[in-house]
Amino acid sequence: MASATVKTFCREALAAGEVWHLLGRPGAPAAPLDDGRQALLFWSTRARAERVVARVPLFAGYQVGSVRLGLWRDRWLVNLAAEGMRVGLNWPATYAVGTHLEPEEVAAALLVTERLG
Repeated sequence: MASATVKTFCREALAAGEVWHLLGRPGAPAAPLDDGRQALLFWSTRARAERVVARVPLFAGYQVGSVRLGLWRDRWLVNLAAEGMRVGLNWPATYAVGTHLEPEEVAAALLVTERLG
């Protein structure tokens, strides 16, 4: 069963039709994980992403950008999987760590949420 964070991310992203990420020096920030891999971070609302930029010193100076959900699901997640990256979902603005999944797991969670309505 998916965590509350995953469920919220999927529900909000499907409702908005887009996801949010950070852009900056250069490109998007990748967070290092304990297993040596990295996670690219995404949020289900612009407000969540903006709070992280405002409150987490590591992300100060980054800009918030959006990606259409269909493009993100069909291209970005596929490319992240090919690169061995994980996907960070709705990391909180209180600290720079949070839920991260394999791209395939995120795609599956979106599909389940979409089917359940």
